[in-house]
Amino acid sequence: MLTYLKRIVYPRIQEELTEGKELQQELLKAILQKTEKTKFGTTHNFSHIAKYKDTYKAFTQRVEISDYEGMKHWIEEAKEKENIIWPGKIKRFSASAGTTSRKKHIPITEECLESMGKAGLDMFANYAIKNPETEIFSGVFWPLIGSIQEEFTDGSIVSDVSALLAIERNILLKQKYAFPLEMLLEKSRSVKRKTCCDALSGEEKIVIMGVTSRINEILIYLQKEYPKKGKKNLKNLQLIIW
Repeated sequence: MLTYLKRIVYPRIQEELTEGKELQQELLKAILQKTEKTKFGTTHNFSHIAKYKDTYKAFTQRVEISDYEGMKHWIEEAKEKENIIWPGKIKRFSASAGTTSRKKHIPITEECLESMGKAGLDMFANYAIKNPETEIFSGVFWPLIGSIQEEFTDGSIVSDVSALLAIERNILLKQKYAFPLEMLLEKSRSVKRKTCCDALSGEEKIVIMGVTSRINEILIYLQKEYPKKGKKNLKNLQLIIW
């Protein structure tokens, strides 16, 4: 994995950094062309916008900035029908934490998950280059993820985005998980916390990934409930990603 990150992923990052503006223009144009026949795309005339050389300027002049409430009716329709805001039927929705208002359901496409997974590999590649003696890849990864909250007959699910990422994660990263996916997706946080901590030997080199509150919670729990093993775990904690 380390060789792959250094030889394949990191050089691609460096190449993209030199062409950031051009790549984003190309990506916007590609998204507009992909979605031009959706209901949202036809309403906002995406096919016309995509013809402009400065696609970004044309887009900002024709599509208003909107908050969640302004997009809610599009999202609700996308739950029931195809080709509303993205080609085909969106079957994954992320339940937001509701920090700015009530909870929201954010549409998550296959392409979105692929992009997030790519970002994860980019992050590891940058870390590996800046820390050439790192031992994180000889240990295990412990993603402190949420769970699937709702499942529907058509296969659609509402879930924490962390759970969606864990399910769809690049196979190179999934192979490094310290625990089976079923254990990581356990709905009860207390059960999951105890089960995972019980399963640790204390000898593993560990990389912990998650939101700050969950990381803080698990580290306190380890020290309080597993004082001897927890001390070993902390000693072998290689990296925290939040």
